[in-house]
Amino acid sequence: MVEAKKKHKKRSRHAYDKTEEVTRGRLPKDEQVFGVVDVRLGMGKSRIRCADGKERICRVPGALKRRLWVRPGNIVIVKPWEYEGDRKDSNMHSEVVNIPRDRIAALIGSKGRNKKQVETRGKCKLNISSSGTVTIKATDAENLLSVKQVVEAIGRGFNPDAAVLLFRDEYALEILDMNAYTRSKARLATLRSRVIGRKGAARRKLEQITGTAICIYGKTIGIIGKSEDAYLAQRAMEMILEGSNHVSVFRWIGDQLQ
Repeated sequence: MVEAKKKHKKRSRHAYDKTEEVTRGRLPKDEQVFGVVDVRLGMGKSRIRCADGKERICRVPGALKRRLWVRPGNIVIVKPWEYEGDRKDSNMHSEVVNIPRDRIAALIGSKGRNKKQVETRGKCKLNISSSGTVTIKATDAENLLSVKQVVEAIGRGFNPDAAVLLFRDEYALEILDMNAYTRSKARLATLRSRVIGRKGAARRKLEQITGTAICIYGKTIGIIGKSEDAYLAQRAMEMILEGSNHVSVFRWIGDQLQ
């Protein structure tokens, strides 16, 4: 009886020691509203269904891009802002993208084939200067975003046939700047070698297990794939750039895919 009483007292003490963990969350302020992430569009942008009944394309602030992993179904706080159209035509939206001069020919294509394909599928107009400045004009803001990503992908070394996959809703583009991980030219060369691997083995394996296309061009790493796959490949590349070994990274991807 004595022993049973002691055990009972011990269990009671532990029961009272347990305290509930309280997590504080932010609430919308002023014009902000709650929203639910519907689809990730890449480059820190997502399509979000907001509490006011509107569907918006939103982006993660630059300072938070590497710290926030936004996934479909997440509840977020959105600060709406009006997209200003072209001053000459309030129904026309425009964006300017700068691409390397050696990628201008790839964007235009033989006899203008690639440029025409982008304009037709994106319902837009491209004005390409000899310096690599591309002005995109479209009447639909969402089409404008898709065209911008296609142009950026071609500018970052992707084959145009791979880049036009970004016109599909389920595909996204992610771009990593290796300059964010080092200021040393020697270290930059080392990072390039790590993400590519011996004879391209690391890059090919990452493409294979994530189902994405990866292009290392200059100081950037471009990734095209279905939204979640592209984001997974992006996180894996970030881990490699931060010093994780390839075996650990591939094991982590396997765990995420289970």
